[in-house]
Amino acid sequence: MAQHHDPMNYGNHSITPVVSVVMPTYNGEKFLRPAIESILNQTLADFELIVIDDASTDSTPRIPVEFKDDRIRLFRNDCNLGIAGATNRGLAVARGEYVALQDHDDVSLPHRLQTQVDYLGAHPKIALVGSAATRIDERDAVLDTVVEPSDELDLKWELLFGCRFRHMTLMVRRRAILEIGGYCQDASFRFATDYDMLSRAARSG
Repeated sequence: MAQHHDPMNYGNHSITPVVSVVMPTYNGEKFLRPAIESILNQTLADFELIVIDDASTDSTPRIPVEFKDDRIRLFRNDCNLGIAGATNRGLAVARGEYVALQDHDDVSLPHRLQTQVDYLGAHPKIALVGSAATRIDERDAVLDTVVEPSDELDLKWELLFGCRFRHMTLMVRRRAILEIGGYCQDASFRFATDYDMLSRAARSG
């Protein structure tokens, strides 16, 4: 089992946020700043941003500290756990009612968190929600927009044949993802951790 450093916290974290944004990262220095900025610039301000540095060998662990924002909580793994293990580490320390997932090379539009919180608040039986996504290249040029089915029954049917959610767009009720045990860290699921988690979530929510 990996050993973890104490979290680098800024400010008082005694107040429970509405949303915990979990952002695992490994050698993410090239894209991490705009990813963090896109969360800090959200129209909904009641969140914590949990950055899990998965034993990076570049300048990644220094970047969250530069922002000096007390909503950012940085945790560092002593050894690389992979995206499933790093995300589970974030889930273990998350305190929000909802968990938003974002990779270190993604950016969220400013209204993302508020839109998803409003939807989950209005639909208590829904366990998680995702969205369409625009794919961009390293220069922020738009490549295309990916739109998945939006009806619950259509989504569950499509999940029988493949992953129909853009993982980095997900917001999940924290209790729901903890009830299914988070992400499987078995090596056989290395390239399908999101599909596995979503398949289990679909059976219970």
